[in-house]
Amino acid sequence: MRKCLCLLLFFIVFVGIVLVPRSAPAATKATHVYFASVNGVIGVAMEEHVRQIFAKVGEDKNALLIVTLNTPGGLVDSMSEIVSAITRAPFPVVVWVAPSGARSASAGAFLVEAAHVAVMAPGTHIGAAHPVTAGGKDVDDKEMNRKIVNDLTARMRSLAQERSRDEKVLASMVTSSVSLTAREALQKGVIDFLAVDEDELFRKLEGRKVVLRGETRTLS
Repeated sequence: MRKCLCLLLFFIVFVGIVLVPRSAPAATKATHVYFASVNGVIGVAMEEHVRQIFAKVGEDKNALLIVTLNTPGGLVDSMSEIVSAITRAPFPVVVWVAPSGARSASAGAFLVEAAHVAVMAPGTHIGAAHPVTAGGKDVDDKEMNRKIVNDLTARMRSLAQERSRDEKVLASMVTSSVSLTAREALQKGVIDFLAVDEDELFRKLEGRKVVLRGETRTLS
């Protein structure tokens, strides 16, 4: 049975992921912008849909993928696969927790931190990434629980180091189930900026520098 990193889930959530290429504003017309909406529990279905999305966008060398995210968390294994897809992507990936009222809890926090640009809408929240079983409890075996926590903490710290975000605060999401509002996440350096809508998102992305496969690229 796969380890779960989730809140108490006693229901089935439909995961909808739609790839929508859009025309960017004039400021970003040199880049082909794709939007993917990812909503629901992080599991095998979401993992497969995200894999298909990345395969499709990967054909476009001038792509920028913006993923709007709203998730309560999910499977550790599926989270790891999606994180790997983001970090290996040959194009920049923006993860935007939106709209207001959305969340990136538990395993979802890792997806945000894996992104080249991490964005949240006001009124959203992130965190509570301590690993639990499907029933919402700690793993019974204390030694195994310690190993899982240490492994996930190291994964989060690694993402923080790669994206120049606050390593200590992000580690506390795993070790102490810390949760942050969007404004707190910005103040503590775990996301890059806030965006209430697409216009503000594009405006703040313009001219931003990201490191992609060891090379610095300017979004334009």
